[in-house]
Amino acid sequence: MKLAVDAIEYCTKNMPRFNHISVAEAHFRDAGANSVTAAAFMIADALEYVKWGVERGLEVDNFASRISFILYAYTDVLEEVARLRALRRLWAKLMRERFGAKDPRSCMFRFAICAGGASFAKRQPQLNIVRGTLGLLACVLGGGQTIWMSGIDEGYEIPTPETLKLSVRAAQIIAEETSTPDVVDPLAGSYYVEWLTDAMEERLLAKINKIDEMGGALEAIKKGYYSREITQEAFEWHRKIQRGEIPWVGENLYVEEEEDAKVKIYEPFPDRERKALESLETVRRTRDEADVGRVLRVLREAAEAGQNLMPYFIDAVKAYATVGEMSTVLREVYGEFEQITVI
Repeated sequence: MKLAVDAIEYCTKNMPRFNHISVAEAHFRDAGANSVTAAAFMIADALEYVKWGVERGLEVDNFASRISFILYAYTDVLEEVARLRALRRLWAKLMRERFGAKDPRSCMFRFAICAGGASFAKRQPQLNIVRGTLGLLACVLGGGQTIWMSGIDEGYEIPTPETLKLSVRAAQIIAEETSTPDVVDPLAGSYYVEWLTDAMEERLLAKINKIDEMGGALEAIKKGYYSREITQEAFEWHRKIQRGEIPWVGENLYVEEEEDAKVKIYEPFPDRERKALESLETVRRTRDEADVGRVLRVLREAAEAGQNLMPYFIDAVKAYATVGEMSTVLREVYGEFEQITVI
């Protein structure tokens, strides 16, 4: 948390137009959290960053407008649209009511969103193009600023050049061949969508308030709340998949009896690792080791004194200290996070 707020503070004072932090729900959701829990954890995390920034002496309207978010969209189009509408509305309310934000830009829910993730099946992977297209449509109808789609081979590996191009083309078809991007909030006024938006906002706020009762996101993480919720919801999701309570075409519905389709897996360039290691070795051989030792000592002293570490990171990078060397210093000063075991 401290290092993230160090970056926010440094950028606000020295690079005010830089987008200093993107708060993500994607890792929560792909770990098994449901759509509400993942989004609520993301908002709670963002509120914690804002609170720490204000406690550092920053004016909320000087830095909140540069906060952005990263989300996933799965295949339930109307739920995803309602969730995005609720998040936009809720974030604006929280920024105004909790932090007194006056600049409309501080209340903007700016987000990038990916269609795919864990909603893409491993069996019959070609069907994922349909899932991804539905997710992309939800992203557009929900007002995403930056939108993309996972490769249809998401269940196996990062995309190949071919599946990556397919994902791009799917987004381009929606952008160029449909009118959906031409209208702001096109589903506004729909009885069902408006009801579902209200319901989503209520559920999100209830989860956020529960985190607040624990002392905020940081304390909730320390108490194991995040881990417990994600683990339980992941278990429930997998159990429902196995029981057929959640339909998943190709996995538990309309399953093909023959072997899984042969999927071309991404293969990294064989010499990339070798070249990277050679480059690292060259840097270590030619840099000024005395200067590296000096900047790492200064970094340690600043960390022990509780100072903003961004200027010291910059000096260390200029001296060609590696990320690993800087991380070792921080690990020795701050220790390491120990994952809470959930039973």
